Amino acid sequence: SAVIYVFAEKLLVRHRELDAERAVTQAISQIFDLNELLDIALDQALDALQADAGGIYLADDAQTELTLAVVRNLPTDLVERVTHRRFGEGITGIAAAERTVISVPNLNEDQRVQNDPTPPIMSSQVSVPLIYRDRVLGVLNINSRAARTFGEDDIGLLRAIASSIAVVIDRARLFETLEQRVIDRTAELSALNQIAFTANQSLDLDTALKATLDELIQALRVQGAWVSLVNTEKGTLSMRVHCGIPHCSSLCFWADH
Repeated sequence: SAVIYVFAEKLLVRHRELDAERAVTQAISQIFDLNELLDIALDQALDALQADAGGIYLADDAQTELTLAVVRNLPTDLVERVTHRRFGEGITGIAAAERTVISVPNLNEDQRVQNDPTPPIMSSQVSVPLIYRDRVLGVLNINSRAARTFGEDDIGLLRAIASSIAVVIDRARLFETLEQRVIDRTAELSALNQIAFTANQSLDLDTALKATLDELIQALRVQGAWVSLVNTEKGTLSMRVHCGIPHCSSLCFWADH
């Protein structure tokens, strides 16, 4: 009967893991907003471990700083103090820097926490780095108000959830990058079309060039621009029209041959 009990416990743990992974995977396929995805993932982790609080940090591209993205059930004053963590700072930062799971049953007795300028409010914490394609994308933190030892099954479950969260972050960032590229390209094409249309509205060269500069300045969000034309007979380059550049209408340069 003891063997059956252990086997049943293992099945129950695996069932919890699959439920959590399934929920996160389903969210990935239906939602593209990163914060919304992280909210769902954090809720799944807290429910699976029956934990009191937690949060998910995101790492910067330089792999030097973590920023708290979503949080649950932590006091506002604490959140304000730990919104940013450097790699290697506190339990969270150490988990990121060393790329390892760190479980602390009693934060008040841990030397790493005692050296942290931010005193603990929760009693226990487990920090799991979110790693995808050999990059640390963030850290998942799970907290308990009472002193608690997170067992191997708990750690295994958090590893599984962390893997799903890492995929969530990578996919959401890829989507945001592609979306931004589409927006930038659309704006670029719109600006080019508008410049071509404006330039064709007048047969006068100076008027057409001035209108083109106005559109270009607006599209590029710059303060000024100018157009210089080459005089092949004199071998000079002279400013023909300008916008946003005072006292420069008479500039003339020798043209390279």
